[in-house]
Amino acid sequence: MLLQKQEFPTLTPYDDFVYALKARETRRQYPNKLDQFLISLRLEGIIPENANFYSMVTHRPIIISLV
Repeated sequence: MLLQKQEFPTLTPYDDFVYALKARETRRQYPNKLDQFLISLRLEGIIPENANFYSMVTHRPIIISLV
């Protein structure tokens, strides 16, 4: 019996970020915090596009801390 290779969609860095948000309150607050961070970098516009651009340019995952 041959096993077929399954193709899974690749998640974008923003998709990974949103997927990691488990609690309802966290899902409500953190996208706004990410938007504030991206605006501080002078990246304005649609959050997912800017988050993916930031991750691509810096080669780092998106991590937001509660400082």
